Amino acid sequence: MNYLDWRYGRLEHITRPFEAEVAGMLTNQLGTLRTLYRGGEFDLRRLQAIIREIKDETDLVVIDHLNYVDTVDPNENRGFKDIIKAIRDVALEISKPVIAIAHVRKGDRKTDTLVPNEEDFHGTSDVPKIATKAIMIAPAFKIVNDVPFLLNTFMRAVKCRPDGERTRYCGLVAYNARTGTYEEQFRLGRLTNLDTEFEELPPDKFPPWTEDYDAEVLS
Repeated sequence: MNYLDWRYGRLEHITRPFEAEVAGMLTNQLGTLRTLYRGGEFDLRRLQAIIREIKDETDLVVIDHLNYVDTVDPNENRGFKDIIKAIRDVALEISKPVIAIAHVRKGDRKTDTLVPNEEDFHGTSDVPKIATKAIMIAPAFKIVNDVPFLLNTFMRAVKCRPDGERTRYCGLVAYNARTGTYEEQFRLGRLTNLDTEFEELPPDKFPPWTEDYDAEVLS
């Protein structure tokens, strides 16, 4: 069995006996997940209205991604700023966290850093300025994993308004292409040489806020 054959409906003779059981599992595990796909028009007013509609039945809103929200402003950067401000305003109004996923610029980056920084967000610089926290995810091409379906990935908080000390570190974790999830084990380090090199920290040098994760750290 493989995903592509299942996706194209070639495995129904195998999966049909398990459909009822799987449907029950999905209802139990993902019963509170509500997914909305945008239609023809999806501007920030429509986005705010939807968030307000579900405010009493959700603990978290994920917008994937900002570029899907339409803006009537001919100036793209100014339009992005209005979208981010609108998301912030409605998040404060309903007192629920909102995660907004954004693209990063590629061709015009000034330096070949391992992980993009705040200046590399696509569009206006107000995207990271208005956000409370900003996390960058980037493939770790230079750190090859021996297991073909495990893809090393950098994760770095480039902004953390409540605790800026956390932005000094960078995590290295493997993405499992078979399960579509990240592995629990990770490495912690710092970016050096103008953010072009990753220097791993030994566990005894980890900051105090990582104590809850000690059991999962790679040796």
